[in-house]
Amino acid sequence: MENDKVTTMTGSTKSANLTSFTELSDPVLASLRRVEADIHSGEHQAAAARLNELQRQSPNDPRVLMTGVMLAQSIGNAEGALRAVEKAVVIAPRWAPALIELAAQLARRGEFERALVEADKAVAAAPSSLQVLEPATSIANLAGDTDRAARYLDLAQQAAPDSLPVRLSRGYNLLARRQFDDALKVFSAALETDAESELALAGRARAALESGDLTAASGYYEDLARRDPDNAAYRYYADISQGKSPTAQPPEIARTLFDDYAATFDKHLVGQLGYRAPKRFAEVIRKHRPDLVFDMLDLGCGTGLMGVYLGKPRGGLVGVDVSGAMIAEAIKHNIYDRFHQVNLLDALRESPSGSFDVITAADVFVYIGALDEAITNAKRLLRPNGLFAFSCEATGPGEPDMVLRPTQRYAHSEASMRALCAAAGFSSVEIEACNIRYEEGEATPGFIVVAIA
Repeated sequence: MENDKVTTMTGSTKSANLTSFTELSDPVLASLRRVEADIHSGEHQAAAARLNELQRQSPNDPRVLMTGVMLAQSIGNAEGALRAVEKAVVIAPRWAPALIELAAQLARRGEFERALVEADKAVAAAPSSLQVLEPATSIANLAGDTDRAARYLDLAQQAAPDSLPVRLSRGYNLLARRQFDDALKVFSAALETDAESELALAGRARAALESGDLTAASGYYEDLARRDPDNAAYRYYADISQGKSPTAQPPEIARTLFDDYAATFDKHLVGQLGYRAPKRFAEVIRKHRPDLVFDMLDLGCGTGLMGVYLGKPRGGLVGVDVSGAMIAEAIKHNIYDRFHQVNLLDALRESPSGSFDVITAADVFVYIGALDEAITNAKRLLRPNGLFAFSCEATGPGEPDMVLRPTQRYAHSEASMRALCAAAGFSSVEIEACNIRYEEGEATPGFIVVAIA
């Protein structure tokens, strides 16, 4: 017995030739653990054979089906995983692990309404389980339902009042719900527990900035910038809190924004904010190039709405976006020929001259700021008579040619865009006024520029 390890009642390690009390009374559990070991070691056929036998022996054990979910996911069979967890829920309709797994599977597919229903059921079945509340909160956040996420987080706080991750999550939820004073209190209290928590420090700084306490925000962001001098976002927000207007937004800000936004982007932007720019761009392109015979670069392609409205050109369609999550959504349309996850300024700077006939940038330059380099390089990339279409939010009367709005989006003047296009060498420039989106019932004035090389 000298090779055996002692097994404790709290779950410490044990030798392979010792059997736990739980396994002695539950032989299915021991078999499921062998299946899990096969899955982890890549022995998928052996795992499948064991699972099939277990299914015959215990057809009403939902744990067998949940292990089937694990196997299906390990081999990339998303449909199989969904079918398995749905069967588990039929067998055990009040079992929280199956319910929350079903909710997660549905959320990955973008079926958020069903996902939230199942998440609610899981939370009702296990309202004190962080193993349920944590994924439920993530699902609610993915769905853009910050109020539901707040309810889950309240339960998590009751279950684990001293948990720093739960407290930080509550703070960021309050930020998302624009309850800045409450968020500031939460982050300040969290820093009393861990004074070095970057999440708490960054959350406190953002709460101060959003609440309008610029003096405090400036100090907080300056401190963060000293701690992490390579983080351009901290320097950017420090400048804003000091009343400066940065001429460019660090790409990591847009990357984080749209990574979080990707799953609900189309529904929110098109359905709720009335975003129509890609549809209008497609109409403009078809007017100038009705045969769709061209190579096209879609800057800031996002979820691929431009391709959806335009259709597949007879040349190549290349999408560029800083957000990998947005590109993952765009791939699903099967319209684009290839994608590059890169900052669009780098894409324009590094692409060879004369590569495209059409370049688009729909609602992208609002996150860039100064556009002289972007427009000059777009002209360089276009072939003769090539078309460059882009949109901007519009400045108002008496404002400078470029303004950074409180929304952290840039607005530009029509006159400055016309001048930049002329300076870059475009032969003609047409500008069409339009409303870019609607926010809180108010239109956001903008314009579409169509420049011909």
